[in-house]
Amino acid sequence: MLIKILPDQVVQLWETIKYAATKVDEIDEQDLPKYLNELLHSLLNEKSQCFVRLNNNREIIALWITGFLMNTTNGEKYFQIKCVYGFKASPDEVWKRDCEVLVQFAKKENCSYVGFQSHNKRIWDIGKLIGMEEAYRVFKLRL
Repeated sequence: MLIKILPDQVVQLWETIKYAATKVDEIDEQDLPKYLNELLHSLLNEKSQCFVRLNNNREIIALWITGFLMNTTNGEKYFQIKCVYGFKASPDEVWKRDCEVLVQFAKKENCSYVGFQSHNKRIWDIGKLIGMEEAYRVFKLRL
């Protein structure tokens, strides 16, 4: 089952959160301190949230970091999945249940949309599993 980590638990799980976030976001070494400082601050003041799935031994199997965005044009609230990391392989049905918990959380928070950005095809498949559709693609050229 997916559970939301409270801000006072973030410090206890910081090394695990930090590991997952840096693996997913692939932050350049020189940007890592600022990135991690901003992430920690965001989690501690609840601008971002951390959800974890535990196994029967209370080991973290999966970790999600989420946040909210506002569309200033129409005032709609957007629930953004910023990070998804699996420490162990899980069947689609388990990922689907995790997503359902996040969708219910987003509804409770009066969000109009749930979305994510990822370069990982497995994460795309998980999104499609719950009925998400591709909205756009992002291309970049490093200079």
